[in-house]
Amino acid sequence: MTLLTCNALSGLDRLKHAFTTRDGGVSLAPYDSLNLAYHVGDDPLHVTQNHHLLAKALGYERLVYMRQIHSDAVHVVSDADDFDHPAQCDALITDRIGVALMIMSADCVPIILYDPTRHVAAVVHAGREGAFKNIVARTVETMREHFTCKPSELIAALGPSIGGCCYEVGLEHVQKAKALGYGAMTQEREGKQYLHVSAIITAQLRSCGVGTIEEIMHCSACHSDTLFSYRAQGVTGRIGGVACLC
Repeated sequence: MTLLTCNALSGLDRLKHAFTTRDGGVSLAPYDSLNLAYHVGDDPLHVTQNHHLLAKALGYERLVYMRQIHSDAVHVVSDADDFDHPAQCDALITDRIGVALMIMSADCVPIILYDPTRHVAAVVHAGREGAFKNIVARTVETMREHFTCKPSELIAALGPSIGGCCYEVGLEHVQKAKALGYGAMTQEREGKQYLHVSAIITAQLRSCGVGTIEEIMHCSACHSDTLFSYRAQGVTGRIGGVACLC
């Protein structure tokens, strides 16, 4: 199983984290092989086995994920949350030891946020709409409100996502990006419009005052042989970004 990690989080004893790749699971094509999503048409028995394999590799027993809806909704995890009843939201936050949080993606930006001082973790799903709605700012503010986290002490890790090299969008999306002040994250090439979502996310994190930001610079569409990409492949699986407090 090939897992990707960020340097800024890797040296911390009290946090387990990883971004998965296609490698190390049992799913068959076109979901081969470590697909973690039940909603994409894969055999659910294979998906469940993939989750067991990942849990064993990272060493956690309880996982909470979400039914992602491209919103700015943020959910603080409680004892009522479990694997079988995912909340409808696009960010999860917890201070509970041993509870792994997961975001799934196949082009959207998977983000892990961690406060090493207050020992609080969050995972965020940010596609184009999540970026336009500034879900990362909403998440940082919720961490501050519920756990007194200071943005300057937060570490943000951005996992693999589709890059501005490949993410073609309509002119209306470029116009919206420019209206929101993100014109520098758009580009026109050969009459086509492109958007760099992770660059928007990075700018938003900086605007929030987040102290450390690190990105795994792998375009999911360029590297669809090792990552899942909806834009490149259509029917495909989902990678996961996982954070678990120890």
